[in-house]
Amino acid sequence: MSNSNPTISLTDIKSMKDETKQSASKEAEDEVLQVDKVEDGKQSLSIGQRIEAKIKKMTTPSAVKGGEYFGTPGAGDSRLIGVFSTLFFIGLWAFVTEGGLVKAMFLPSPIDVVIRLWDVTIDGFAGATLVEHLNASLIRIFGAFFAHV
Repeated sequence: MSNSNPTISLTDIKSMKDETKQSASKEAEDEVLQVDKVEDGKQSLSIGQRIEAKIKKMTTPSAVKGGEYFGTPGAGDSRLIGVFSTLFFIGLWAFVTEGGLVKAMFLPSPIDVVIRLWDVTIDGFAGATLVEHLNASLIRIFGAFFAHV
């Protein structure tokens, strides 16, 4: 009995991998170009369709250049993940404090923090308003900076 196992060389694997990357990259570029056409006003769309197109553009992965695995840091649009992560952590903070998992003495709720910030802004703290405290701090910071320079 003869075993006829097809063999694939390393160069064949690399070329298949490159072809796959190129086709995925081309599809992503085509989607981004369609979204760009919509943004340029060449097509008239409803507000909902425009929002959908914007979200699609922000979530469409950009093609990674050859030799790079993750792409260049800061090259992509990170607004969407920034908004969602901020909302997630504020929600987690509210859940933990309002659920009673952590005592308010150790971690006040976000609502309590906003209320206290408003009180300090309007009524002041330690005999001075928040603007006066901010002014004093900025004078110290920039005064030291310019004295050093």
